[in-house]
Amino acid sequence: MRHLSTTLASLLATLATVAAPAMGAEVAATASATAAMPAAALATPPAAAGNAANARRCTAIIPDDQPTQAVLGKSVVIPLKARVVRIVVSGQPSARAPAAAAAAVPAGMQPAPAMAANANTGDGVADVDVTLLSPTDLFFRGRQAGSMNVVLQSADGTCYIKDVIVTIDPMALQAKLAELMPEERRIRVRSAEKSIVLTGEISDALKLDDVMSLASAYGADGKKVVNLLRIATPQQVMLEVKIAEVSKTLLDRLGARVGIARSGNGGLNNYSLISNFLSTGAGLVQALRIGRTSLTIDGQKDDGLVRILAEPNIMAISGQQASFLSGGKIFIPVAQSSAGGSGTNITLEEKEFGIGVKFTPTVLNGDRINLKMVSEVSDLTQTGSPFTTVGGVTAVLPSLTVRRADTTVQLNDGQSFVIAGLIKSNVNETIKRYPGLGEVPVMGALFRSTEFQNEQTELMFVITPRLVRPLAESPRVPTDNHVVPSRAEIYLNGALESATPAPAAPASETP
Repeated sequence: MRHLSTTLASLLATLATVAAPAMGAEVAATASATAAMPAAALATPPAAAGNAANARRCTAIIPDDQPTQAVLGKSVVIPLKARVVRIVVSGQPSARAPAAAAAAVPAGMQPAPAMAANANTGDGVADVDVTLLSPTDLFFRGRQAGSMNVVLQSADGTCYIKDVIVTIDPMALQAKLAELMPEERRIRVRSAEKSIVLTGEISDALKLDDVMSLASAYGADGKKVVNLLRIATPQQVMLEVKIAEVSKTLLDRLGARVGIARSGNGGLNNYSLISNFLSTGAGLVQALRIGRTSLTIDGQKDDGLVRILAEPNIMAISGQQASFLSGGKIFIPVAQSSAGGSGTNITLEEKEFGIGVKFTPTVLNGDRINLKMVSEVSDLTQTGSPFTTVGGVTAVLPSLTVRRADTTVQLNDGQSFVIAGLIKSNVNETIKRYPGLGEVPVMGALFRSTEFQNEQTELMFVITPRLVRPLAESPRVPTDNHVVPSRAEIYLNGALESATPAPAAPASETP
């Protein structure tokens, strides 16, 4: 009987050894224990099978406090708090999930093969290789940035959930910045899943562009670069602008008119051989009158000089736009079709005119400033644009003449540059004459009127950018020491302000 029990136990141990890879650690452990059990214990194989099935269930679930950080493309070995018999990787494809769940690694046996989590992953989900090197050592190697978790089960059935975050390696970019820009020691490179995060402080905006270009090279393959750097140099720029417009007008006018007066029943009637050829201004002079014949001469010469000057001071933060406008606004009606298409709606569109400046400064290294500036001078024309309204009424819309200059320059703090050459020249020449008589040489001057007008306008901008730093103390103004006089001082002394009180003496220290 003893020989039969020993033979049966040896047979079960052999079968358990052959079926161990497919049945899992629980069956192998049961078969090993059976070889040392007495023959009476062999009468309860269903209970052993039930214990093996219960060993796969989680008796308790404990989440991990701190997530595990893994670097993309690098390996890491994590020590475990408890002895682990099997692992379950989250995010497994459905075809591989049963095999992964059935894979059990008992203590003392060979490590489980590496399992790739999320082979067909989406955005934000990590792809890692997980291997149980020993019951207390877990191996990770990140293959795609993102996050996932791993479920570990100990021998007593307790399941531990460990979060894994795979990020890109920030040390390569940090080392390259230290090599190429050793003076920028306050830049810190961090990673957040698929993003490179730049934090700290940089000296100027020009070097910031270099850092962003270098980080973009490390942020290839869909990685993003998040810029959280602060610029240490002053970022406020004040622009001193002087706008000068000089307009010169020259007007020459010369004409003549011959008239004949005759008597009638109602008195004298004047007849002009040339009608409406001369102006009615102050230049009309009756040069000659013989009997009923008169000669009127029109002559005028005007010279005008207009000087318009504006000196605005504008401030802006580096990289942001500031503007200045000295002028006005007009509203122009604009016809628009209604939503249903049945009628037309009239809306008012706002137009600005006058002297305007828009500029965008960028502070570069040191006191170098990159300045993008748009200067404009516009005014209303006297003619306008005629149009016909819906009711058939003719109206005139105001029109604008615009002179604009768009410039980008680089200069140091306090240096100036000039925008000039915006010259407008208008020449108008008008001749009014009597047909035939006005074309006769010499004598034809008595039968024609000539008007010549020349207008020249030149616009000039003088721009000086300056870096602005805040004052350490509040500046004093003239009204700080103003003291309102009393009525006696006003009526008796005629004082407009009272005497400034002497500053109070500092209080003496008591021993």
